[in-house]
Amino acid sequence: MPALKLMCLKCKANLQDTDEIHVTNCGHLYHFPCLQEWLSRENRCFQCRHENPTACRINLVLNEELAASAPSAPSAASASSAASAPSDPDVDLLAKLNSTLTKHFELQAQLRDAELNCMTLVKQYSLEQHQRKKLEQRISELANYEEEFLQLHAQYSKAEQRVKLLTQDNERLIVENEQRKEQLVLKASEISALQESLKAILMAHSNNTETQLLDFEAQSSHYEERLRLLQQENRQLALDNEYKTKELASKLGEIATLKEFRQGNVNLHNGNKSFLGMEQKLKSITAQLEKEISNSVQLSIDKIKLQSQIQRIEVQIKSNQTEFSNERDYPNGRRT
Repeated sequence: MPALKLMCLKCKANLQDTDEIHVTNCGHLYHFPCLQEWLSRENRCFQCRHENPTACRINLVLNEELAASAPSAPSAASASSAASAPSDPDVDLLAKLNSTLTKHFELQAQLRDAELNCMTLVKQYSLEQHQRKKLEQRISELANYEEEFLQLHAQYSKAEQRVKLLTQDNERLIVENEQRKEQLVLKASEISALQESLKAILMAHSNNTETQLLDFEAQSSHYEERLRLLQQENRQLALDNEYKTKELASKLGEIATLKEFRQGNVNLHNGNKSFLGMEQKLKSITAQLEKEISNSVQLSIDKIKLQSQIQRIEVQIKSNQTEFSNERDYPNGRRT
C-alpha cells in the first residue's frame, strides 16, 4: 500500500509524521498552529466556513520508508498465524481514513457545487435586489405622481371655481357695459345740446368782443393822445427847467459879484449914496432868485409826477393789450 500524501488546508504544506495534526468535526486537516492561529481570528472553518468547529488530534503514519520496511512476503507460519490472528488496528484506521478522505473529497465536491449554487444565488439575490430597488423607486415615483395628481386635481378645482367667478363677473360687466352705453348715448345728446348752446354763446360773445374791441381802440387812442401831450409837457418842462437852471446860475454869479463888491466897499457904505441903490437891487435880485428856485423845485416835482403818470398810463395800455390778446386767442375764456 503506498503512503498517503495529505496537505494542510491553511498553509498548503504536506503533512508529516512529526507534525501535530488536528482534524475538525467537519472533516478538514490542519496543522495545529495553523488551526489555532485561524480560530483566534475567526470562529469558522477555514475551508467550509462551518460555524464553531471542534478539533481533535490524530496520529497518522505517512512515511514511505516505514511502509517499505514492512515484510513483503511472510512465511507460511506467519501467514497462517496472521490468518488466525485479529486484524491490525493501523490497517483499520487507514481504511477509516481512506473512507473519511473519500467522504471528504465528496464533501469538497458538494461544497464546490454549493459554492457555485451560492454564487448563483448571490447573483440572483443581487438581481432581485436591483429589481427590488427599481420597484421601490417606481413605487416612490408613483406615489409622487399620485401626490402631483392630487395637487393638480386641487388646482383644477380652484381653476374651475375661478372660471365660474369670472363667468359671473363677465355677465355682470356685460350688463354694466350696456348701462354705460345707454349713459354714453345720453351724454352724447347732452354734449350736442351743450355744443349748440356754446355756439350761440360764442356768437353772442364774438359780437360783444367786437364792441369791446372798438371801445378798447378808442380808449387806447385816448391814452396815446394823453401820453403824447404829457410827453410834450415833459419836454417843455425839461427845457424850462434847463433855462431856469442857467438863469439861476447867472443870478448866483451876480450875487457872488455883489457880495465881493459889498465886502470891498464896506467902509464907503455910509458916504456913498449909490451903494443904497445897489443894495436894493441886490435884495430884489435875491427875492427873484428865491422865486425862481421855488419855481424850479415845483417844476421838478411836476416833472416827477408827470413821469409817474406816464408810467401808469403805459402799464395800463400794456394790460389792456394783454387782455385784448387773451380774449382774441381764447374766446371761450379758458386756457389750455
